Amino acid sequence: MAFMKGDILQIVNREDPNWWQACHVVGGATGLIPSQFLEEKRKAFVPRDFDGSGILCGTIAGKKKKKMMYLTAKNAGR
Repeated sequence: MAFMKGDILQIVNREDPNWWQACHVVGGATGLIPSQFLEEKRKAFVPRDFDGSGILCGTIAGKKKKKMMYLTAKNAGR
């Protein structure tokens, strides 16, 4: 069921832990919406950035990002 920010939904059935049945208060359209648990799980999932390197004996090492530090003494003369 499509809904937008600000729509008022009434939860009709919460038996499924992932998908709840809801009804629009205005208009009466009924359908499935993601449960709060499923939505939190979706937001917590962050896909890793793999470039194919770092695969060794079945383990996967993600691409390491370089940390850049701002050096005030070096940049002060510019």
